[in-house]
Amino acid sequence: MPEPGGALLVLDYPGRRDEARVQDLGLELDGWQTRYLIAPPLSRELRCADYALHLIDRFGLRRLEVRAILAYCTGAPIAQEMAAALGSPAEPMPLLLFDGAPALPAKIANDFRLAAQQLGGGSRPEDPPLDPEAFTAAALQARPVECFERMKRHLGEIAAQALRADGAGEEEAAAAAADIAAVYLDWLAYLVAGHNTSWPGWNGEVLHLASQRHRFTDAWPGSARTRLCRIETSAGDRVPDEARYHHPVLAALARAHGVEEADDDGVQPALLPVREREEFVHRLRVGVEPALLRRRP
Repeated sequence: MPEPGGALLVLDYPGRRDEARVQDLGLELDGWQTRYLIAPPLSRELRCADYALHLIDRFGLRRLEVRAILAYCTGAPIAQEMAAALGSPAEPMPLLLFDGAPALPAKIANDFRLAAQQLGGGSRPEDPPLDPEAFTAAALQARPVECFERMKRHLGEIAAQALRADGAGEEEAAAAAADIAAVYLDWLAYLVAGHNTSWPGWNGEVLHLASQRHRFTDAWPGSARTRLCRIETSAGDRVPDEARYHHPVLAALARAHGVEEADDDGVQPALLPVREREEFVHRLRVGVEPALLRRRP
């Protein structure tokens, strides 16, 4: 394995949750300088390249020796834009993805609808909260600011109405509604930015840990090479000790830097015994979205 000490950049959306985060892998204990980039105050940039550049500038990442970028789910397109900006053709930046995926319009619309229902105290799901045109791929790409402002205005109105129904005055309801809606809007901005990517080519390799039902497992757009490790998961898996599960990431980092390189370009063999990998990836994949936006069983 390469000598630790270089910086690992992590895109793992924060949220109130009991499930494991990338941080729970304890990579710092192995000597890695790990930077968790999705931290308050969260960006409201609505294009993927702009979101990536905002993080690069905010954290001074051009001054670091970055060894790899790790990202979960819809953080993957932002990570790719960062890899294109920070790497070079001679030294492309490797990506390690956990269920990497684009942010599809249906996902954005669904999470907006869920936010509206929760802010409204459980409004009927059959009531469309906003013009569906705001959630088309064409509208999100061509007019992201307009689409986002409509979401912001609508969520603010719903939250204020619920607060007034609970007895709050007009000014108090408006101020509190803006603060409450901001939790959802930060997440929606993250999704919109992830949607508005150009999938830039950066000549780098993707190491993709994908759970059993994850569907986005083709060659990663823009990558020079994609290594897929399919992982079977069970909905009931839980991990009592996260520290054991940092080994798949260390193995992937070693592979990304040319250690124990495989000869083929196809799906790679398991990095850990199946049960350990199942538990580790399940805990990563179930908890990234804000707790307030997660469906209840």
